[in-house]
Amino acid sequence: MNPKLEQAVTDLSAQLGVTGSPTTTPAVAEALGARLAQRLRDLSPTAVVVGDNPDDAVLGHVVARETGATLTLLELDEGLLTFYPRLREGDRVVLVGYDASRQVSAATAGSAIAAAGATVVGVGSVVGTDDEDGAIVSIGLTAAG
Repeated sequence: MNPKLEQAVTDLSAQLGVTGSPTTTPAVAEALGARLAQRLRDLSPTAVVVGDNPDDAVLGHVVARETGATLTLLELDEGLLTFYPRLREGDRVVLVGYDASRQVSAATAGSAIAAAGATVVGVGSVVGTDDEDGAIVSIGLTAAG
């Protein structure tokens, strides 16, 4: 996690009454993941898809646990997108991450998810950044169906 993003996540978690770094303090992922899951729960996801990195995997684990969904890693390897474990046909997928702009684009992921026979029902991100210079432009928990 880059320092600017880590500071934004640390500041946000402090607003929730949890102090520490998102990379080294499990309570941060717990608090933020639980809050994000509240916003995604009404979408009735059966799978939570996250980028293949430790920070998003831990956050996604909390969201999956809190929503009753399974956790699936999305890996980009030499231009090929793969899911581990595989998505099931008919899965209702939410894409989750600390910073949605760090992920494979939702459109690209959505195409791969559709090819697997599943449907993207929402995207959840803790913070957002400006693609051009990486500046934090919004801090807050977001979920969109």
